[in-house]
Amino acid sequence: MRLDLPLVAFTLLVQLALGAVALAAMAPLRAPGAEALSLRLLWVASAALLVASGASLLHLGVKAGALRSLRNLRTSWLSREVLFTGLFTALTLTSAIFATLGTAAGPDLLWLVTLTGLAAVFTMSRLYQATVRPAWATGYTPISFFASALTLGAALGAPFVSLTSISAAQNLLLQDIVLTAATGVTASLAAAALYAPELSEHRLPLAARLLLTLGGLGLLTVGWYAAVVPLTLTGALLLAAGELLARIRFFTLQ
Repeated sequence: MRLDLPLVAFTLLVQLALGAVALAAMAPLRAPGAEALSLRLLWVASAALLVASGASLLHLGVKAGALRSLRNLRTSWLSREVLFTGLFTALTLTSAIFATLGTAAGPDLLWLVTLTGLAAVFTMSRLYQATVRPAWATGYTPISFFASALTLGAALGAPFVSLTSISAAQNLLLQDIVLTAATGVTASLAAAALYAPELSEHRLPLAARLLLTLGGLGLLTVGWYAAVVPLTLTGALLLAAGELLARIRFFTLQ
């Protein structure tokens, strides 16, 4: 089956942005002085969403297709996905600008942005569940999509936190990131095991994904515990690679 790379990029980037925005909202609460970290995460999330928008247009073929898809909000999950992803992109960029300018509304807006991102990923998962492909119609789709948001958000946040000085609370925030990554990986692998008959996983890509994901989580954990930044960075990279491989596999399922 032909692999649609724009859809791989679109789904992963939107989920990465959700994870980044959620971390940006949470970081100042867990680590006072982490506002600079939140700002960086917001701009990365904004860039990811803008690239994701470009990828979605490549998939639709023409820009008018995105506008036409908004006509059926009452009945179409595609229309809802386009709406909430557009809102998520606009609000993330607005929040990044507010935070850059030091506007007081910035931090408060982050929670609304996170909720909009959750809606965007939910409508995205429902769109794929509504297809004729048996593997996509299972509960694996929403579980894996939200698990990717957790894992990718942690994989993005770990290097930023490791390379940023945010007082003594840095270690606590890294601990939260490791736990978030572990939650995402556990949920994703549990869903893959639960829906294994429908997914019909081939041994080679499954083994490769397990090696990348579990190896990445292990290195991330050791890097945090031993305060070894290169291990943290390598673990984050392997986690992201595991999510990419899993998503490529998802779009080749029947």
